[in-house]
Amino acid sequence: MQDIYVQKEADARLEEPPRSLMYINEPYIHHHYARHGDSLYDPDDKLSQPPMAKHKGRRLCFVAGVKSSGPDNSHLVELEISQGDQRQPKSCQAMFTHDFFVDSFADVLDELERLEQYSVIIVMDNVKYHRGRANGTPNGSIKKTVMLNECRTLGLDVPNASKPVIWNALMTYIDK
Repeated sequence: MQDIYVQKEADARLEEPPRSLMYINEPYIHHHYARHGDSLYDPDDKLSQPPMAKHKGRRLCFVAGVKSSGPDNSHLVELEISQGDQRQPKSCQAMFTHDFFVDSFADVLDELERLEQYSVIIVMDNVKYHRGRANGTPNGSIKKTVMLNECRTLGLDVPNASKPVIWNALMTYIDK
């Protein structure tokens, strides 16, 4: 898979004019982060013990979009920062949902439009919330009658089939 990505990236850079790449990621940093394990304690001092690492507290979560147009023309296009605390999910990644991602992605597209940047290739990682479905999309837990109504609305022909068969037809249509 990585070979395909590298080949497509190289092809995009060879196009005339070369296409820009934009990398989007959702990292976080912990409030008590210590770069390189920096500490005020001397490791050779046998009497003083460094404090235990702190893993609780605030987390700074951010969505960043970096546009790369070559070594001399790269810049931050979008940055959204939110703060998680102890009452929210333990992982910052759990705070990111599909709806949050869709809103952030819309902001990225608006910013690219404002900058008049077109045909930008957007590169993302493969996290679950990037592949979510829109609100109101049927799922496999709905009743058979609701599934049949959805099939009729979409023009799918599944006469009096079992629920798994109806769901399979509906899922095939949704995944197109």
